[in-house]
Amino acid sequence: MKLPFLISMPRSRSTVLFENMAPYMNHLGHPHIKNHAEYFLEWGRNVEFHDIKTNEKNMTELFPVSTKNELGLHFIYPPVFDNGYDRCMHKLAVLKQEKDMGREYFIKGTLNISRATEEVVDFFSDKKFILTKRRSVEDMILSFMFAWECKIFHARENNVEIYKELLKTPVEGSIETLYGYVEFLGRAETVEAYIKKQGYEYQVVDYEDLDSDEKIYSTIDGIFETTEWRNHMPQTAHLPIRFDKDYSNIFTNITELKRIINEEFPK
Repeated sequence: MKLPFLISMPRSRSTVLFENMAPYMNHLGHPHIKNHAEYFLEWGRNVEFHDIKTNEKNMTELFPVSTKNELGLHFIYPPVFDNGYDRCMHKLAVLKQEKDMGREYFIKGTLNISRATEEVVDFFSDKKFILTKRRSVEDMILSFMFAWECKIFHARENNVEIYKELLKTPVEGSIETLYGYVEFLGRAETVEAYIKKQGYEYQVVDYEDLDSDEKIYSTIDGIFETTEWRNHMPQTAHLPIRFDKDYSNIFTNITELKRIINEEFPK
């Protein structure tokens, strides 16, 4: 059995998979990264640097720091790198150093690896790539837009009431953010195409097929090719808190958002 490396489209329920898989991966000797599971993520949307002197706020860069005992991501400002390729390659170099020391980690990959697709995919070629997707591109993009605007990407027990209130508060979706996200999604095709070209082992998991707890568990059974992982599940399983969302009540400019999405991704 090859161990998995998740490459996750946003809003694909990949976090649910990752958090339930992590204890078994830890048991197999692959700890997760401290402070943030998404190692190749570039910016800390939810962590800002506040300059008290100027009252200016800036998003932080996620920067890896290796110590004697662990590897962690730290939120820093000003950023060290001025482009995504160098940022991605530095993180990859750190992982190579860690591997040379006999330390490998369970990482939740994001599409940020497309900054250096070939280098990152080749590095993880001894793993089975798990590509998490969403068949409905429109739902995926609108879900991301909502999470981006409200700065809450996952409804959890400690924020569920805030999340419910945010669902009742209409917002205007940023057109600039939408076009940036469209470009980001376009790079996803390059990652999958390269995996196929190289003949690396991979499996596709769709959000729509993870619509019940048992389907989530059976999907993980298939990824690990065993049910042994269930003996290492967290005491409280990490399962999604599900909400029915009507995006026409969430975005004040829903018509314009849908028009752009359908133009960019014709059905």
